[in-house]
Amino acid sequence: EAVTIPVSANSGTFIIIARATDGSGLAAIEDTVIATIDTTLLPTAVFLQPAPAGPLLAVRVGDSTRVRVRVQDSRGLAKVTVDGVALRGSATLGTMTVVQRFEPKVVSDLTGVTDTIIVRDLLPTSDQTAELALLRAIVEDAQGHVDTATVLIDISAGPVFQITSPVDSSQVTAGFVVDIDIAGQGSAISYVGYITSGVLAGATDTVFYTVGSQPDSVLETFPLTVPVGTLPGFFDVTPLGQDSAGNLGSGPPLTLEVVTVGGGGDTQPPLITDSLEARVEVDDGILVRGSDLSGIDRLGYIVSNLAGTVVSGDSITFAGNRTNEENLFDMRLDTVVSTFPAQLVIITFGVDVPGNRGENSPDGTTPTPPPGRADTITVVAGITVPLPAGGRVADAIYNANLPLGGSGELYLTNTELDRLEVFDIATRTFVASIPIGSRPWGIALWPQNTVTGAHADTVVVANSGGTNLSIVDVASRIEARRHALPNFIIQTIDTRENQSGFIEFNIEEHDFSDRPQFLGMVCRPAGGGACYADSILAVYSTTPTIDQGIFRKKGTVRWENLTACDAAPSHIPAQDCVTPGVDSLESHFFWEHATSVANEATDTLQILVDRGGADRDTILWAGRGVMVNVLDIAFQDTTFVRNSGDFTHALIGEGGQVGFARAIGYDATAGVLNTSDPFDLDPNGVIIGGLIITATTVTDLGVSPGIRIRDFIANTATPIKSIAINFNGLTNLVRTDSVYVLNEILRLTGLIGIKGSNYGMDLNFDHDFDANLRGTAVPGDSDSRLVFTAMDTPEVVAWDTWHFAEVARVPIRDPIIGPLRVAKLPSGEQLLIGVTEAGVVTVTLPSISNSFLTPPGGGDRDR
Repeated sequence: EAVTIPVSANSGTFIIIARATDGSGLAAIEDTVIATIDTTLLPTAVFLQPAPAGPLLAVRVGDSTRVRVRVQDSRGLAKVTVDGVALRGSATLGTMTVVQRFEPKVVSDLTGVTDTIIVRDLLPTSDQTAELALLRAIVEDAQGHVDTATVLIDISAGPVFQITSPVDSSQVTAGFVVDIDIAGQGSAISYVGYITSGVLAGATDTVFYTVGSQPDSVLETFPLTVPVGTLPGFFDVTPLGQDSAGNLGSGPPLTLEVVTVGGGGDTQPPLITDSLEARVEVDDGILVRGSDLSGIDRLGYIVSNLAGTVVSGDSITFAGNRTNEENLFDMRLDTVVSTFPAQLVIITFGVDVPGNRGENSPDGTTPTPPPGRADTITVVAGITVPLPAGGRVADAIYNANLPLGGSGELYLTNTELDRLEVFDIATRTFVASIPIGSRPWGIALWPQNTVTGAHADTVVVANSGGTNLSIVDVASRIEARRHALPNFIIQTIDTRENQSGFIEFNIEEHDFSDRPQFLGMVCRPAGGGACYADSILAVYSTTPTIDQGIFRKKGTVRWENLTACDAAPSHIPAQDCVTPGVDSLESHFFWEHATSVANEATDTLQILVDRGGADRDTILWAGRGVMVNVLDIAFQDTTFVRNSGDFTHALIGEGGQVGFARAIGYDATAGVLNTSDPFDLDPNGVIIGGLIITATTVTDLGVSPGIRIRDFIANTATPIKSIAINFNGLTNLVRTDSVYVLNEILRLTGLIGIKGSNYGMDLNFDHDFDANLRGTAVPGDSDSRLVFTAMDTPEVVAWDTWHFAEVARVPIRDPIIGPLRVAKLPSGEQLLIGVTEAGVVTVTLPSISNSFLTPPGGGDRDR
C-alpha cells in the first residue's frame, strides 16, 4: 500500500503499523516501522538576479528583464517556471486579481539535474501600467513537490540604466580600482549612480544634474575601489537613478568576481585589445585597452612601414592600481603619410605591474605574449567629424568668405534637429548651431554678382516642415527673417455648349502642397554683372502630401522673389510695385514646361497666386488660351534644384520612384514676358467676390519649354537620383543608372558609365565649360573639366566631362551617402566635402592631372 505524506508535514519521525487479520477479524499479524520526514529534501528556488536583498530593480514600461535563479532538489528537478505578475485590488475586500506582466518561460529538460542556475530574459506583456510587480520562480521536483521564490520589482515610467563596461563576470583584485561605465535613457534625468551588494556591499557613488541642464541620455564613468581585505567571491553593481518627475529607475546588475592572484607570482601577460579599423584617416586615434589582475603599468603602440622600419609610436605609464586601463592615442599619421592611400603596420602592447608584456590579442580574449597580432592598415584621405548632436543632413553649401582670413565655412541643414550646423574648414570643427524653421532641407547662398559668383554672408534655407524660407545671417549666426511662401491655385478650364446654345465654363481646381524642399538661388543681372537688388530669386521644389487629388504625392517647382521692390532701381513691372515691401511680392509657378499643342488630352490653364486675405493675383489668365498637358505640371517627390556658380542658371531634376523622369533648365537672364488681357482691365486688378484679380499673364522665358523636356525624356528615359550644374550653367549633369551630360538646352552630349546606390555628385569648382565645347588648348585647361562622384565603395571618383572617362580616384574612410560638394579654398586648393554615416568628411584634393588633353578646335555648339 502507498502512504501519502502531506506536503505541510514538519520534519521528524513517525511510526507505520501494518496489520493483517483473518476473515473473522480475530487473528492479527502486526509489524511496526519507524520512518523519518526530512523537509530539507524539498525543492528550493532562490533569486540571484534581481537580488531580493539589493535595491529595488526598476524596469521601464515595455522593456524585458533578465532573471537568474538557483534551483535545487536532491531527488532531481522536473520543471522550473519563471514569470512576472502584478497584484491589483484588495485581498481584504476580495477584489484581488493577479495580472500577468511578463510572459512565462518554462524549463523542463532537467532530467538528472539536482542543482542548477536558470537564466532567462522575460518578455513584457502589452500592459503599459506603471506599478510594483513580483517576479516568480516556481520549481517542481520529480515527486511533485513545489517551491516558489519571489522578488519585488518596480515597473516604472522612469529612466532605464545599463552598465556598459566592464563585461559581466569580469574578475577584479582587492586593492585595485575598476571603472564602471553607466549609460541611461529617460526624460530629464536628475541623477545616476550605483550601489553594490555581495562580498563588497554598500559601496555607492552618484552624479547629480542641475535643474535646467538635466539630460535625456547620460554616460558616466565611476571609479570603484575594491578595498584591500575584500574576501574572494562575487558582488553585484546595480545602476540606478531618477528623473526630474521623481520616477526612480535602475537596470540589470553587473556581477564581478573578487579573486586573489596566485601565490607563485603573476607570469601571465596582460590582455591587450584596440579599436583599430582597416581604413583610417590621418587624425584618427587608436584606443588601446589592457586588462590584468596584477594591474596595468603601461600601454602603447608602434607604427612601422611595410619594410619594417618604425616611423611612429607612443606609450603612457599608469599608477598600477587598476586591473583595467585604456588610453586614446593620437597616432599623428599626418607626419608620416602625405600621399594616399598608404599602408602601415600597427602593433599595440601593454605591460603589467610584475613586468609581463602582452601584445594585441588575435581573438580579443586570450592574453598574448610577443609577438601578438600586427594589423596592416590603409591610411586614406580626408578628416571625418561627427555631427555635434546627431540628426540627419539633407543639404550643404560652402561659404569662402567666413571667417575672415580663414578657409571658409560649411553650412549643413539638420532636418531632424531644425537647425543649421556651422562647420569651420580650417579647424575641422563644428563651431555653431543656428535654430531655423521646421525640417530644414535645401540650402543656397545669397547671390551678388553673376560674373564673379560673389555672394553675401547670407544663406536661404527651405523649411520643408512649413510653408516658408529661412533667411539666415551666417556672420551674425541668426535667422534674420522668415519669408512666407504663397499658395498657388491651379485651374483647368473647359468650355461646352449647354442645351440653350450658350457657352459654359467648366473649371476644375487643383491644390498642391506649398512646403519647400530643394532650392537654388539666382538673380537678374544688372550692368557689370551685379545682381539687381530687387530681383533675388529662390527657385524651389515642393514636397508633396498624399491628399492632392489627381496629384497625390506630387510636387511642383516655383520661384519666389525675396526682394521685390525693396530697393531701387526696380526693373520688375510697375503693377507689382504699388507699395514697396507690402503688396509688391513677386512669385511664379512653373507651367511653361507643360505646354503642348491643343488636343483632346490638353486643357486651358489658369493659375492664381493667393497670399491670404484679399491679396490674390492671376499669373496665367485663361483668356490667353495656353494649352497644357495638366499631368505634366507636377513633379515627383524629392525633385532636386541646384544653381550655377554664377547664379544665372538653375537645374531641376525630377526625383521620386518612377520609371523615368525629367530635367528642366532655368535661365534667370532670359527675363519674363508680361502680357495684359485684351479687355484692357485695370492694371491694378478688379475686385471679384471680394478678391483682387489681375489678368496679366506672366511667362518666364527662362523655363525650358515642353518641347525641350520631351526631347530630354526621349534621350534619357530614366529615374533621376541627383543633379549637378557647373559655374556658368552650360554643363548640366543628371545621375541615374549612369551620369548623363547635358548642354544648356538639355541635349545629351554623352554618358559616364557609373553604377551604385550612393548618388552624391558635384563638378570641379572651376568647371566653366560649355558641354558642347572641349574648352581651349591652354595647357592644364582639361584639369578643371572634371566631375566628382560618390561611390558605394569608400572612395570618390573624378571623371572627364568631355571624354566621359575616369581620371582619378580619391580614397576615403567611409562611403559618402549624403550630399557631395566641391569648393575652392582661399588658398586656391579645392576641397571635397561629403556626408558619411560617421559624419562630415572634408578632403583637400590633390592636384589632379587629366590625361585626356584638350585638342585645338573645340567643338560645335548645339543649337
